[in-house]
Amino acid sequence: MFSKYQKLIQRFVGNIIRPRFGWKKKLTKVLKFFYFLISFVIEIVGDLLFFWKNHHKKIRISLSPKILIVKIDQFGDVLFSTFLVPLIKQQYPDAIIDYLIHPKTEVLLQKNPHIRKIFYWDDVGFRFVLGREKSSGKGGFLSAFVNACRTIQILKQSHYDVIINTRAYIPSTNIWWKLARPKSLISFDIAEHSFLADVCVSYDLYAEEWQNYLKLLTPLEISIHHADFEPEIYNYEEMPLPTTPFVVIAPVSFDIERQWSDTKWVSLIVLLKKRGVAVILSGIPSHESYLRHIAEQVGDTNVVIHTNLSIPQLAYAMRKSECVLGIDSFPMHLGLAVGKHIVCVVNEGAYYVPQISRKTWWIDARCMIPHSSYTHLFSIHSSVSDVFVSLEKIGFLR
Repeated sequence: MFSKYQKLIQRFVGNIIRPRFGWKKKLTKVLKFFYFLISFVIEIVGDLLFFWKNHHKKIRISLSPKILIVKIDQFGDVLFSTFLVPLIKQQYPDAIIDYLIHPKTEVLLQKNPHIRKIFYWDDVGFRFVLGREKSSGKGGFLSAFVNACRTIQILKQSHYDVIINTRAYIPSTNIWWKLARPKSLISFDIAEHSFLADVCVSYDLYAEEWQNYLKLLTPLEISIHHADFEPEIYNYEEMPLPTTPFVVIAPVSFDIERQWSDTKWVSLIVLLKKRGVAVILSGIPSHESYLRHIAEQVGDTNVVIHTNLSIPQLAYAMRKSECVLGIDSFPMHLGLAVGKHIVCVVNEGAYYVPQISRKTWWIDARCMIPHSSYTHLFSIHSSVSDVFVSLEKIGFLR
């Protein structure tokens, strides 16, 4: 229990001292500050009231369990979580697996043969998180609350053997999922109201995120010792592509802390051009001026800009590409899901990266991209030549 509070305090301190840009992020941090003070007291009271509960009890599970995975989050986080699904299916081939997500992320789970049903949830808390306010549902608190109650009634009727709350950070309350009346609720120890979970697994602030997620499967008696990180996407849509070898580059995010300089991207693209490699610059409509600036600096017709691709189209383009490059954001998760090498630039000062960031006492945001034979992680301070050497090692440059 004391370990739980140490980790909560570490995250609280990280929220205060982490570098901030712009008034929106500052406002988000202020809101988190007051929310933490309130939730911290609730956690203490809850742990005192439920101290008699055994959070390490063994779950009794049938050979065909009904499991709900809760992942109400952004696109990258939802796609990241899908690597749990085949691991569950390997152990329990007849398992029924459902998902609870924000409706806008449904495209990531469509056509997945391992998932039976998808349910939708709009968490009001995300309306106060930078970069997520636009993706929140319509209506006010009352509308969101009414919809939540309706969803819980539907989930309750499904009689789940297990609900897995995959979110560790605020908002990650277990109250709603307990109201769904599963036989067992699995949660991280630092999730909100973890005292309501039947089994709490220890969240390691210094581990890779996928290794933390694996722990959520141990109560199901699933061996995680030889498990691999293999997220899934089955939703592809064909689109016109360059006839020469090409790479997909996603260089921009809503968060300026994540971004590599545009001059470095220009220099890297010029080097790729000299090797006969075409480039697709990918983003959303609001990124178009930034992408055009990069393309104009390169001054080459081998650079194609796409800001209106659907996710299935982008997945198809990535699958046909030689490699995917970008910053720590959703496209990197998509590149991994389609089985490509990714070259990812990370701000290890603002986002904790195992094996790269220094182990500081405080941790707030973290990079979820894992270290693997397919991932090539670089500091935001890395040179263009360092990244280019990595591309040569991948083996597709002539």
